[in-house]
Amino acid sequence: MTALRGIAKGWGYEITGVDVLDAYAAVMTAAGAAGVDESVVKADVRAMIAASRGAGEFIGRVLGRQLAS
Repeated sequence: MTALRGIAKGWGYEITGVDVLDAYAAVMTAAGAAGVDESVVKADVRAMIAASRGAGEFIGRVLGRQLAS
């Protein structure tokens, strides 16, 4: 989640959609290993996107399909 938050804050250099997808995949893998419900993680990611301007919109577009299900 730290990587997604960093991207949302504008950290990083030439961030691509693949970077966002990789970070999200790592979040979901870690959450599954920790026994955290997927819907809780998705809600947290949606909240982070809503609280972020600029890069948060980019993350939302990239993860639109993943967060819709």
